[in-house]
Amino acid sequence: MEHFFPHFPTWLEDMKDPRNPTRTVYSANHLIFSALLMFLAHMKSRRQLGADSQTPNFLQNLLVFAGSDEETLAHPDTMNAFLKNSRPKLFNVFYV
Repeated sequence: MEHFFPHFPTWLEDMKDPRNPTRTVYSANHLIFSALLMFLAHMKSRRQLGADSQTPNFLQNLLVFAGSDEETLAHPDTMNAFLKNSRPKLFNVFYV
């Protein structure tokens, strides 16, 4: 990922988090990388992600990718709600 998208961490930092900070449990990176891993692992649904990701290895790998330190894995519905309410700068992504 660093080879093809070296600016990816910067893009994540630039993305505004629409959530209430006092009610936030999972980092934006945790939720974004959960979605990326869902697609990279060819999971067909959020339900499959919820079932197949309940292992310590999945959580540890996610935390390494995301650079976060949560103790549990976010529910796929939490990931979906975050992504649905996020507004990334899509047009500037490939021109950095």
